[in-house]
Amino acid sequence: MLAFLTHTSRNPKGFLPQIARINTEKENLVDKVLKRAHNARFARGMWALLPLFLLAGCAQPATSPAAPPTVTLAGTLMPLIATGTLDAVRLTTPPASASDQNPAFSPDGSRIVFTRFEKGYNVGPAGLFLLDLNTKQITRLTPWEDQDNVNLPGSAWNATRKRIVFASDRANADDLWRIAPDGSDFGRITSHSGPPWYIEPSWSPDGQWIVFEADAGVPDDQQQGSIWKVRADGSGLTTLTDGPGSGTDDRQPNWSPAGDRILFQRRTPGSDDWNLYTMATDGSDIRPATTAPSSDTDASWSPDGRWIVYSSDYGGLPMPNIFVVPAAGGAPVRVTHHTSSEDGAPSWSPDGRWIAYESHLGQDETTPASLWRIAAPVGTPTPTPAPQAFDKWTLWSGGTKLRGANIYQRRVYPELDGIEFMGSGPVGPPYVQTDLDQLAGWGANYVNISHPGLFTETAPYTVDLSIQNNLDNLLTMTARADMFAVISFRSGPGRAEFSVCCLGDSWFDTSYLNDSVWQDQAAQDAWVEMWRYTAERYRNNPIVAGYDLMVEPNSNEVGSDAVNDLLDIWDPQEFYAKYGGSLYDWNQLYPRIVAAIRQVDAGTPILIGGNGYSAVDWLPYVRPISDTHTLFTIHQYAPMAFTHQEPPLTNTYPGVFDTDDDGVNDQFDRAWIDDWLTTVDTFTATHGIPVAANEFGTMRWETGAAAFMNDEMALFEQRGLNYALWDWEPAWAPWNVEVDAFNFRHGPDPSHHTDVASSDLISVIKKYWARNTIRPSTVTTKR
Repeated sequence: MLAFLTHTSRNPKGFLPQIARINTEKENLVDKVLKRAHNARFARGMWALLPLFLLAGCAQPATSPAAPPTVTLAGTLMPLIATGTLDAVRLTTPPASASDQNPAFSPDGSRIVFTRFEKGYNVGPAGLFLLDLNTKQITRLTPWEDQDNVNLPGSAWNATRKRIVFASDRANADDLWRIAPDGSDFGRITSHSGPPWYIEPSWSPDGQWIVFEADAGVPDDQQQGSIWKVRADGSGLTTLTDGPGSGTDDRQPNWSPAGDRILFQRRTPGSDDWNLYTMATDGSDIRPATTAPSSDTDASWSPDGRWIVYSSDYGGLPMPNIFVVPAAGGAPVRVTHHTSSEDGAPSWSPDGRWIAYESHLGQDETTPASLWRIAAPVGTPTPTPAPQAFDKWTLWSGGTKLRGANIYQRRVYPELDGIEFMGSGPVGPPYVQTDLDQLAGWGANYVNISHPGLFTETAPYTVDLSIQNNLDNLLTMTARADMFAVISFRSGPGRAEFSVCCLGDSWFDTSYLNDSVWQDQAAQDAWVEMWRYTAERYRNNPIVAGYDLMVEPNSNEVGSDAVNDLLDIWDPQEFYAKYGGSLYDWNQLYPRIVAAIRQVDAGTPILIGGNGYSAVDWLPYVRPISDTHTLFTIHQYAPMAFTHQEPPLTNTYPGVFDTDDDGVNDQFDRAWIDDWLTTVDTFTATHGIPVAANEFGTMRWETGAAAFMNDEMALFEQRGLNYALWDWEPAWAPWNVEVDAFNFRHGPDPSHHTDVASSDLISVIKKYWARNTIRPSTVTTKR
């Protein structure tokens, strides 16, 4: 892939809003691109430069995605489907003013017990009801009386005792009660008068104990709840946490399926920052399960005990949605995507397939709730057990382990970009935590951070703290999302972003170009020193899985001065015959960078792409060195006559067209891709060194894009390549609505510029990302 072409479409002249000017610029570039087209195979397929700004085009008819496949994980069938607002199914429609809340599954998963508040959200009187999921019939379980009978989501319905536990004030004090699902054995478990009130009970899996919340008789904002337990016969009352004594507010406990841990939520009184904790059944060994500054509440367990489902406004959501998180701690995965209603009180079905929850409109808690059900998200089954000592090199060898996407940022130039398009920071477009969380939630475990280098582009070459702070922030967010990251530098001493992405464009002055790294020894020395500094800074960061030394070396095109000394050589043999061993030769610079890194960091893997923008056909011309923790990369966008085709669309996958500009039509199909990747096969067989495809993709509207990506990722997997697609765009609207040719979340219609619920291409990508089993939280890194 040639960044000059594909990155121009990704970073278009849309920095300026004048569409007429953009169209003129596109026309001026056609002749230049076609001139290059005869010089090298696929590198010369560069006439695809036409999609520089991707606003115009014809919409493709939508196709229905195939039925979701299933995988067996942790002993349960998990449907590989997207979760979100459109995937949720409403289960109940309560009578006017009534509110249905707190769903908990029966042990066989066929029914749900829930609380119906008669006069609004949390406004009693309240009774228990049963919903039959097969017949959709709802029946009252407790008799109607002027009292509150309330169950807790999670393990309220015990398989061993075949009883439902709940709290009731029917005897003038909040106590624990039990009832059989047929309404018999309606009995009181605890008996006391006055505060503390006994509420929110759940069973131990063996039915011997009940854990519950004890509240003082004070207003909620002054409450300091404690967690207690009691035997099923009402004896053995035991305090596990003392809220007032420890200065905490502890609520809503749920017993783990294995019976060894108790889950609860905790806050400091007066704060809205709730976090989730687990503890041993005697109240010892309290461990945090969530730590982010958010309101994490209503938590219960997955049936295998490895995951927690809960309600949260994580990431600054305007109202809570449903999330899951590893019980041992890690990155939250968002399950529901409602923007106008609060989702809470979730419970996981016993077969692991579903999550039931309550949802009510807006942030006004007087709005009645109804019950909903949604498929449990992909990735929630048991993670692969972690080895005690983990060498990051194992991520890159022995088969495909990392599947994810690139995120792209460059320096912001207000005089070019304006005040909104790239955001107000020194680097843009801006990413926030929810962008990374969504990526992880879709199954990705790897981010290739395509980013400016930490040193200035012009002498004296010094650390740019604004760039460094931005990279630190990206790594922090990636870690919170429980993904690995590769640090990839696009620019640095003697190399500007515009010489990579946008060569030949006219929307910026040529003074923004800088290619001096390819002929200036001082700039190359500074590039070496920049990586030494970077490696020393990040060598102990457990999520940093590699250093990509330079995104798409391109001295074969730009030379030392693209304005006055453009080389424009696309035949690797011709280039190395003329310039091998000179400063233009990446093969003499990258070994110096590796040596500098190894002076401070012996183990972090190092990624090297070839010249010619790391195109596949330049891979054989990269000369491996003796370092045992280096690997090589390709950027695979061939044939660009398909992957970068703007509407009207003529080339399809599969199809017949001239893929290599030799004047002869070719059959373009899976066999074609397989043959194209034999260059990788030969390289790995010759050198015994792994290769990764850390950029690949196609514009979202291409005819057959989903089939193409499916076959390409299958062939990567067949070869054991790790891979990161281009690209994962932020939700930053000014950028997102304009730069979206590769934003598959926007669907196949070129005129559509917001996320769609699903598409064939989305389904393919999620299918492969769902194969990820390793994350930072599942391993202990060796530093």
